[in-house]
Amino acid sequence: MIPPTVPVWAIWLNTLWFSSLVLSLSSASVGILVKQWLNEYQSGLSGDSQHIAYLRQHRLNNLKRCHVGSIVGAIPILLQAALTLFLAGILILLWNLHHTVAAVTSGFIAAIVSFIIITTVLPRMTTRCAFVSPQSLALHALWAY
Repeated sequence: MIPPTVPVWAIWLNTLWFSSLVLSLSSASVGILVKQWLNEYQSGLSGDSQHIAYLRQHRLNNLKRCHVGSIVGAIPILLQAALTLFLAGILILLWNLHHTVAAVTSGFIAAIVSFIIITTVLPRMTTRCAFVSPQSLALHALWAY
């Protein structure tokens, strides 16, 4: 039996949407893990203040050594990547179904993508910007590299 022919756009659509799904579920799972780690950081603290301070510092050093801050910073980046892939899939689907719907939706997607790009790049341009985010810090680190 010959398998049915699948249009190239349908392959792209499924690739983008399933990749988006994997990234968004991964960000949720990582977020849950980080929440559990931070709960453990605060649990079981009893005794005198010197012992508590020692224990908290020991746990904080472990969180820093394991780069938990970088992991937390990666979560919004994963979500942004998932959103980008999902929106790209929507555009592929709509441009293959109906041009008017696709054009209107493209305008809305262009507006949100422009906003995200501007608020990500702007902190690199000026130090007086309040839009600092993990994405903008990652971009800053890439430019410095």
